[in-house]
Amino acid sequence: MWRMLFPEYCHICGDDLTQGERFVCSPCLASLRRTDYHLLPLNPMEEKLAGGPQFVRATGFFFYERFGSVSTLIQDMKYRSFPSIGEILGGVMARALKDSGFFEGIDLLQPVPMNRWKEWDRGYNQAESVARGVSAETGIAICDNLRARRRHGSQTHLGVAEREANMRDYFKSYHPEEIEGRHLLIIDDVCTTGATLRNCAAPLSQIPGVSISYLTLATT
Repeated sequence: MWRMLFPEYCHICGDDLTQGERFVCSPCLASLRRTDYHLLPLNPMEEKLAGGPQFVRATGFFFYERFGSVSTLIQDMKYRSFPSIGEILGGVMARALKDSGFFEGIDLLQPVPMNRWKEWDRGYNQAESVARGVSAETGIAICDNLRARRRHGSQTHLGVAEREANMRDYFKSYHPEEIEGRHLLIIDDVCTTGATLRNCAAPLSQIPGVSISYLTLATT
């Protein structure tokens, strides 16, 4: 009855959604450009993350283009109170990656954390929403062993060096004994320069036996 009175619409084209569709219609979902980086050795996202802590593998699933369809979905997820978009796209991403062996050996999913005041203001952490979608599809548990130590402003208009400086020592690991010897998959919404991901991995890489991999919904 609710869908009859207030039909859900596609956040890309605006058409009403059909049964089984959420937030994006099937044609629009199929049109989103995928990178297929997980199939490429030394892919462009891995090159971005080189120079940081050692890692096993990395990929961004969709291409992120300003004002593009992927951008529309991610902006709605982050800033317009649609966190469930992250769960839906996280599930889509995980289903597509499973058969490639991308999740082989992964023990835990670690969403990139937000400063608690920023998360309180927004009401949710979009990276955690994406991780929930991945977890539901793969059965891999989500861990919470990382914290953001302070506030920081938007990085949208910062250059590479400025982003790196802005994120330095921003994250801290808690209860490291719980994740010793585990392979963690760090999850975020978008990889731009890689500064956030590298600095997120930094404290985790100091824990004995921890291995790091990266996964984002999109990459520039």
